[in-house]
Amino acid sequence: MGEIPLGVLTGMITPAVLISACGTLIFSTSTRLARIVDRVRQLTAAMEDLFADEPGDFPDEHRAEVELQLSIHARRARL
Repeated sequence: MGEIPLGVLTGMITPAVLISACGTLIFSTSTRLARIVDRVRQLTAAMEDLFADEPGDFPDEHRAEVELQLSIHARRARL
C-alpha cells in the first residue's frame, strides 16, 4: 500500500493538465475577440464621424483607411 503505481498518478494528473490548457486557450481567445470588438466599435464611430461632420483633411483617404482596418479586423475575428 505504500507505493502507488505511476499509471494511476498519470491518470489523475493528465485530465487536470488538459482542463487547464483548454481553459487558458478559451481565455486567450475570448480576450482576443473582445479586443477586436472594441476596436471595430471605435472604427465604426470614426466612420460615423466622417459622414456626420464637415469634411476635414483627406476624408476619402481616411475613409479608405478605416474600411481597410475594418476588413483586417473582420479577417482576424474569423481566424
